[in-house]
Amino acid sequence: QYPDIHAHVVGGPEIAVGNANRIKTDSIIAIALSSILIILLLIYSFGSLHNILLILLSIGWGWLFALGGMALFNSHVSIIVIGLSSVILGIAVNYPLHLIAHTAHQPDMRETIKDIVKPLVVGNITTVAAFLALVPLQSTALRDLGLFASLLLVGTILFVLLFLPHFVKVKTMVEKQSPLLERIATLSPDRSKPFVALVVVITLVLAAFSFGTEFDSNVANINYMTSEQREDMQYFQSLLAKDSTRTAKTLYVLSSGETYDEAMATNALQAPVLADLHRQGMIQDYNDVSRFLVSQKDQQQRLLLWQDFVVRHRTVLTDDLVKAATKAGFAEGAFDSYVEFVNASETFEPQEFDYFTPLTQHVFSQNITRLDSNGRSYVINTLNVEPDRLADVKSHFTESFDTESMNSALSNNLSDNFNYIGWACSFIVFFFLWLSFGRIELAIISFLPMAISWLWILGIMTIFGIKFNIVNIILATFIFGQGDDYTIFMTEGCMYEYRHHRPILASYKKSILQSALIMFIGIGTLIVARHPAMHSLAQVTIIGMLSVVLMAYMIPPLLFRWLQKTKFFRL
Repeated sequence: QYPDIHAHVVGGPEIAVGNANRIKTDSIIAIALSSILIILLLIYSFGSLHNILLILLSIGWGWLFALGGMALFNSHVSIIVIGLSSVILGIAVNYPLHLIAHTAHQPDMRETIKDIVKPLVVGNITTVAAFLALVPLQSTALRDLGLFASLLLVGTILFVLLFLPHFVKVKTMVEKQSPLLERIATLSPDRSKPFVALVVVITLVLAAFSFGTEFDSNVANINYMTSEQREDMQYFQSLLAKDSTRTAKTLYVLSSGETYDEAMATNALQAPVLADLHRQGMIQDYNDVSRFLVSQKDQQQRLLLWQDFVVRHRTVLTDDLVKAATKAGFAEGAFDSYVEFVNASETFEPQEFDYFTPLTQHVFSQNITRLDSNGRSYVINTLNVEPDRLADVKSHFTESFDTESMNSALSNNLSDNFNYIGWACSFIVFFFLWLSFGRIELAIISFLPMAISWLWILGIMTIFGIKFNIVNIILATFIFGQGDDYTIFMTEGCMYEYRHHRPILASYKKSILQSALIMFIGIGTLIVARHPAMHSLAQVTIIGMLSVVLMAYMIPPLLFRWLQKTKFFRL
């Protein structure tokens, strides 16, 4: 009826629905694309449906093992954890890949297991230990993720070592020749001095840039918005900016206690401070729940004031009012309920917190809360404060925060957690490498590629302006776990060739390349995603896998050969 009128809907719920739809669409496209590419890669690499099914069976067993194990510790698990299992499967697929690929060079299954059991188990222990470093964290999602990942990897390695050898058929042990993979596997970048020198120079440059890596704590930057939604948001923000009251920032003032009653008692003490700041013009306006919700002690004081008031003015409040109402034309008995209320004032008693449920669950649902993590109750008042007076107003309260300080605290907390994860993983991995190899030089050979690849990841992200966020920062630890497995296998391959004088490194390189390509395809296909968070996952994966594979290919053979030439190394 009104063709000239156009309605635009924008806001949190609208953007949330748009995000969900975008993630769903991007996921379907990425999963379909990655599934096709991974199947084609497995067919190209193995040419055997039997072997491909064995690989799928191995990781499927590990996934079910993890779900069953989680049920022993938790009655429920976050869907985020289950969703991220696709990334963890990229690590688990290493185990069946290495075993099946190795049979092409060693047809005796007993000898195959003897050759690869140590690198598989050591790689599994170090990666599982690194994931278990997530368990002590306060974040429930990260704890569950650490536990789920650990169980999945343990379940997969158990299946690969105990059951998979019985299913691999002798006639399928001859691996299909893959010319391109074979050619890449035979490359030895460690033997090219110009290439090694170039890598050293690039590493020094990227190491200098690595200190500039930033963490983006603004969740809005990883939300998906259509161009129309962005235009609408800018329009509404321009309207709000025209209102001078909207220039103020919102400050949240907290009052806490072991119980709701204690929290409300503390909040009542802040009421005079809020009123005084408002009179001074330091805050524009505020909402204070103490006008309606107070502790039992304050209720008692207010009741005493009311009862004293009723005693002194009962005649005016009852008889005189009824007479005036009759004279004004009100029906007889119109104020009987009110009169009964006034006369019953002496019987009023302070009420428990639950009595005020209609207020706390509806009117003040955003102002009253209790945290299960620390068992404390909170009352939250909101203040509108001019930006230049924010610091002064904050100084009057012990617990207060604004949006910027909250984001900063979140960023610092995530940064601290990530630093803890990084150092804990590094220590655990290096310790187990040292323990398993029994030689510190072998531990260094296996650990150094991971450390250098991490510098490459950080440096490249800084150069291209890619920031860590709450989504891709977890994936970075997975890539670290992948690098752990790759470098252990390369070190074991070098030791095998040294002991037996039989070339086998090309086989290890090929299985590493196959695993890396699966991980690269599985998450790298998200580069086509339009959702910022999913797109950032692909960016980190592409950078990380290229860095990890290059370092695993080059550094262990280079350092191993150098130790031999210097006669420093003896078996």
